Amino acid sequence: MTARLPTSLATPPRAAVLQMPARVPDGLDTDALMRLVQDNLEAARRQGASDVHFEATGLGLVVRQRIDGVLETVCELAGREIAAQAIARLKTLLGIVNGAVREGHGEIRLNGLRVPVRLSILSGRHGEDAILSIRDKPRLVPAGEALEIERLGFASTERAHLHALAAQPYGLVLVAGPSGSGRTTTLYAMLAECDGGREKTICIEASAGPAMPGILQTAVVGGRQGGMSAALRAALRHDPDRIAIDPLIDAASAELALTAAQDGRRVLAAVGGNHVLDALNRFLHFGVDATALGEALNGIVAQRLLRTVCPHCAEPVVPSAAELAALALPTEAAIGAFRRGRGCGACRTTGYLGRRAIAEILVLDEGLRTLIIERAPLATIKAEARRQGMHSLREAALQLARAGLTTLDEVARVTRQV
Repeated sequence: MTARLPTSLATPPRAAVLQMPARVPDGLDTDALMRLVQDNLEAARRQGASDVHFEATGLGLVVRQRIDGVLETVCELAGREIAAQAIARLKTLLGIVNGAVREGHGEIRLNGLRVPVRLSILSGRHGEDAILSIRDKPRLVPAGEALEIERLGFASTERAHLHALAAQPYGLVLVAGPSGSGRTTTLYAMLAECDGGREKTICIEASAGPAMPGILQTAVVGGRQGGMSAALRAALRHDPDRIAIDPLIDAASAELALTAAQDGRRVLAAVGGNHVLDALNRFLHFGVDATALGEALNGIVAQRLLRTVCPHCAEPVVPSAAELAALALPTEAAIGAFRRGRGCGACRTTGYLGRRAIAEILVLDEGLRTLIIERAPLATIKAEARRQGMHSLREAALQLARAGLTTLDEVARVTRQV
């Protein structure tokens, strides 16, 4: 008799541990296996997950979803054969028939729609693990309307800096942050901000982003080194007024971006970096000329996304001494409208629903340009930026917590004291 898997695995309020035989018979119901994979993927898309992880363990299969930047376990199934066959099913969905191929791109049908996805396979001790990234990000604005800085959830001071940087007639702006920090969305919003319809704009992407009216978008699959710089050289031959690079990952691209900015073009580039000085240091490590960078750079934006308190189950809370100590905060820092979510069906019992952006923004003036050109220590540049009013990501996050929009736990999870 074959072992049948559940026909529905929509995400429950808590992780569902499904009891299965320690060993699954050879005649595993293929249809049930297909439903297992399909139902998990459809549930993930309904919940707004960015990716789904199928992980092989010594006992079987664990399925987890990343929602609002945090992994949540939604299913555990016993039977190592289930893990192997579920991942084989994912490969089939993406048309991967060669066992040596470890990555695939394509579209699959989820909830009645064709959805772009990316599959990556990694071998581990207990077999293969797979991560399926769901590429159709939820729209920040309704279809047909422009993506605007005002809609991204930044604080008023941060929005003012972003507007000012987007309005510069030429020069380089770096948008920094790890994967999933929202840096690409900010880069696109800044592009839309300075689009007057009278300029040629080209965006070079490692993967296809949202369609932007009036912008020539060209994708460099995987963002491989050499591929980005070659695409950037080709773009410059089209005489663009504005160029966006997502992400800028090699020295050749960095040199071309600086040259374009010095030649009177607006250049926006996404880069790695945990904060603005980290991004600046990484850019300098490309080996670019410090004088050229100091003259061309207009500013650096480093950002993160914090989960926000669920409005359906939020309640007032007074931070404990332990919570304040964990963030090295004095007792008087407990003054504010702090809130925490109890957990409900709307937030899957997590207490959080949705995310909001925070930013640390360095806007260059002549003093900071001089420090960069002179290759001053990063500590000196930081001190000058702080003197001019730059606040850190930690400080921006604490402002949200004091306003009751996020929690101190989330502040500690996402930011650090620098």
